[in-house]
Amino acid sequence: MNCKQIKELILTDYLDDELNLVSKGEAEGHIKCCSECAEYLAEVSRSADQLFKSSRPLVVPEWVWSEIKTSITARPFSWKDIFYSRTLNVGIFSIAAMLLAVFLFSRSLVMVNVVHKADPIESLTYISDNPDSYENANYVAFGSSVEELL
Repeated sequence: MNCKQIKELILTDYLDDELNLVSKGEAEGHIKCCSECAEYLAEVSRSADQLFKSSRPLVVPEWVWSEIKTSITARPFSWKDIFYSRTLNVGIFSIAAMLLAVFLFSRSLVMVNVVHKADPIESLTYISDNPDSYENANYVAFGSSVEELL
């Protein structure tokens, strides 16, 4: 690693101890050998320490903790809340509607494929064996003289 990369790591992950073992080892090895990076690390560490030492602790008012506790314990958990939620019901209804649409659409495709076979002989055989399905289907002519007899 070069000095620019080490300085970037010092500002981002090194001081927070967020580096993986390999990167941390490389950074520490470089800092031991490079006086410029060692001095930079010491300066950044001092600056961070001064920043946090000059800050005062934040005191949260008691009423905030009281409100948090009240909102947590106000109503016990209930499975009814999950099953009667509007979002869940809309989701279940949407899934059911999509499944119904897919089922009906796939069923109509099967019927179209069965009635309108690519081979005219197969179509005529199917129509003669299943006359009820032919009467309700949209008929596509193949241009044969046998169809004129129907």
